[in-house]
Amino acid sequence: MRRIVRMWGLGTAVWVLMAVGAMAEQAAPAKHGLMWHRSGLPAVFPLQVTTLGPQDYYVTLTDVKTDKVVLAAYIEGGRFFRVRVPPGTFEVRFAYGNVWQGEADLFGPGNKTTVYDVPRPLTFNVRNFNTKAGHLLDLRDLSPGQEARVAPQDMDLCQGLRLVKVEEDDERGSEFMTWYVPPAPAFRWEVRVRQC
Repeated sequence: MRRIVRMWGLGTAVWVLMAVGAMAEQAAPAKHGLMWHRSGLPAVFPLQVTTLGPQDYYVTLTDVKTDKVVLAAYIEGGRFFRVRVPPGTFEVRFAYGNVWQGEADLFGPGNKTTVYDVPRPLTFNVRNFNTKAGHLLDLRDLSPGQEARVAPQDMDLCQGLRLVKVEEDDERGSEFMTWYVPPAPAFRWEVRVRQC
């Protein structure tokens, strides 16, 4: 009897391990936003993408000089999406479909995954001394099996400095206000960023 129990226990353990291994092989659901960034440079330039549901999108940026993929992001169709990318010139590729299968399989084999390459490389750099040059892509005309020509639009962020007075509350109370002389006002520089 003990031998049967041991064999049953061993068989159950093997079955459980196989089930856990199968679950580990399934792709974890991707989250909306940046998946990874491997360029080694700071990501400061804007890339904004407008999409429609129900399909989701996987976007990669490939450096034209090194031919290496430096950034990947996941976009839930219809949600606002903006990611910061490093400086450089990149080929932008979108894969889209309905059920995410992981980075290796994307949205599945055959016509379950549609791939779209933006027609020209996009350059992200600094213009003048205060403008971060980025891009806006509108993919709302893309649908499975259909290729639309996406015309990237420039999306620049302008930065400026302004001097701001630092407000400090006097914690001593009103009885000291008659003889207390406040120090000269303090100022600090504040960086303001706006779309230009």
